[in-house]
Amino acid sequence: MGLIAVASMAGAQGVTTTALGLAACWPEGEAVPVLVECDPSGGDLAARWNLEVRPGLAETGQAAAATDQPGPEVLTAGAQQIEVAGRDVTVVCASLGGAEVAPALAVLAAPGSKAMHDPDGWIVADLGRLDEHSPTWPLVAAADCTVLVARSHLEGLAHLRGRFETLARRFRGRFTVALTPGAYRPNQAQDLLRAAGLTVPVAGLAGPARPIGPDPIGWRGRRALGTWHDLAAAVRDRALAQPPLAIEAGTRSGEERS
Repeated sequence: MGLIAVASMAGAQGVTTTALGLAACWPEGEAVPVLVECDPSGGDLAARWNLEVRPGLAETGQAAAATDQPGPEVLTAGAQQIEVAGRDVTVVCASLGGAEVAPALAVLAAPGSKAMHDPDGWIVADLGRLDEHSPTWPLVAAADCTVLVARSHLEGLAHLRGRFETLARRFRGRFTVALTPGAYRPNQAQDLLRAAGLTVPVAGLAGPARPIGPDPIGWRGRRALGTWHDLAAAVRDRALAQPPLAIEAGTRSGEERS
């Protein structure tokens, strides 16, 4: 089991929705992943679900800082429960401004930390947009799979290609793409990326937001959940296909060393 990071590289909308959809629609027979908001610009789950932001990521970071060898149990310090698509999902919320994200990640994602690695389950981390100075890069290095959310049209795929080349040089190939609905189907997007020399696999489409929102869903919404289940299964399979990461003190084992 391990860590799934979800992010965008060019401001594509839907990172939080995709992270929530993956957690809520994770394959049956396994524990529902814990969703941790790590977006440096701030979280929006608390506002969307009418939750308190405390306890949240700040308390989780404090619990980790107070522990000699923090493991995933520190996530309970900031955990709350929401119901998504008929399943209970544990979430750790970040505040709207995100002021606590960098200090918390300095502890949770420190080299050698096991706080974001659950040997008995999965953790989904919402990283928001990846930019050069993001404090979330250690989580990309440590993730068993990073899901890059991209818009399914030519401009979105071009942005992904331009930025992914740098990312691929820095990190090993633990990536897959989730497309927000648009002009291209997953197989078409895969062909375009391959023709451009980009070998990152396309896991599938992110489903519609409504079925995994706080409002009740009808039969149409339940049918739409199939898209989310397909994506979650593809991401899980991608993560399990990768060699296990070693968590080594003082190193980030997913990042290429110089």
